Amino acid sequence: MNICFITCFYKTELFFEIAKEINDGEVFWITPSYKWYNWLIQKGVKPEKILLITKDKLEANQGSELFIDDNSYGLNLTSIVLMDRILRNMNGEYALRYLSSIGNIIKSFLIKKDIEVVFGEATAAHEVLTSVICDTLGKQFFNPFTVRIPSNRFAFFKGPFQSEIYQFKDREINSNKLESIIKETIDSVVLYNQKPDYFYLNNKIPKVDLSLIKKMIVKFIETINEAKYDQSVKPLKYQLFTEMKYLQPIRYKISNFMSVFETADYSQEYVLYTLHKQPEASIDVLGYINSNQLELVRNIALNLPNNIKLYVKEHSNCLGERSLSFYRQLKKIPNVKLIDPFEDTRKLIERSSLVLTVSGTVALEAGIIKKRAVTFSKMYFNELNNVEFVENPSKIKNILISNNLESKNCPKDFYKNIILNSFEGTISDILNAPNVLNEDNIKKVSYGFNSLIKDLQV
Repeated sequence: MNICFITCFYKTELFFEIAKEINDGEVFWITPSYKWYNWLIQKGVKPEKILLITKDKLEANQGSELFIDDNSYGLNLTSIVLMDRILRNMNGEYALRYLSSIGNIIKSFLIKKDIEVVFGEATAAHEVLTSVICDTLGKQFFNPFTVRIPSNRFAFFKGPFQSEIYQFKDREINSNKLESIIKETIDSVVLYNQKPDYFYLNNKIPKVDLSLIKKMIVKFIETINEAKYDQSVKPLKYQLFTEMKYLQPIRYKISNFMSVFETADYSQEYVLYTLHKQPEASIDVLGYINSNQLELVRNIALNLPNNIKLYVKEHSNCLGERSLSFYRQLKKIPNVKLIDPFEDTRKLIERSSLVLTVSGTVALEAGIIKKRAVTFSKMYFNELNNVEFVENPSKIKNILISNNLESKNCPKDFYKNIILNSFEGTISDILNAPNVLNEDNIKKVSYGFNSLIKDLQV
């Protein structure tokens, strides 16, 4: 079975180690980056096994329009452009031509090399596009990603979204071990209020220090060297005038000085909506239909009874990233209170009438402690019997009135399925998880990949 990996910045190093452990078939690569193309060549990968889709390579390959409208995800080229933090800020006609061009090249590569399975993130446009092309060709695309809780396990999510985890045919785990993992996982949330590892990693108050300056210098060098060729690297103009990460410490201080955040009044009846960090795949890809969070909050407020407040809590991983103007517009919406990012989220969940999110882990946490929650994107944890998916905020009022829960899975049954279809190991990069390239982690993660490939062949 021929498989393919899509390079993804420093996560490529882990993918390469996994590729070395693949037991069956040939391994191919797709990359939008000269940096990672050259890195793979230096590691001994033959040029004919790498598809290079840098921008300069595409200029000579402006061919026919790419048709992907028959895919099962309901995506078109425009939706993929709008999912991508860089492309959506560029000329629309260029963005569509770019996707058509790389799409035709990717499609030809997958067919010519007889690739049956592709592994990659589903964040940048070329990754989402590849997943859609795989769908139209009857090939498999998997996004290996953490199951969030527990953070030390990952599953293979099918396609560009996180609505469906690959179900293994006859995988078994020792019953005592299985029960132990399930109990430990549920207890970690119910008893100890444990969050996913990435929450603690990014939960920092922004400030001007040596690490921030160093990060800015690294980003500047990366931009100068790579953005010219790699469409997935943020160009200097984007970093200076769109993202403006360098303003985080100042924005955070201004928000505090202007007292934009409020403390929760637990004597009021309220529903809780937690803002997503943005740009981020969790909102821009998984929740692309509701990616305008200001508009989503307005729609939620429009559909609440007058006696129920809407508490909107800022993400503590997002401090200083939003403008004061955003907060002011949000606070103008009637019946909305902007809650301090350091308010106790667990307490907010427990005292709420309903928890609302696009695709956030807060709904998974609520489901585990048996509180009702709604996601506006279809998520794998909608399998919990008190976590509902709704397409439109207009359904919220009925959910608040109704006490009937759809009969699905209690937390224990939900996690039995999750554990049976996931594996130990961390999928990340050395910048965010320094131990990711340790021999033990590579062994665990590679076991998961080989198990999937073997299961696909049954």
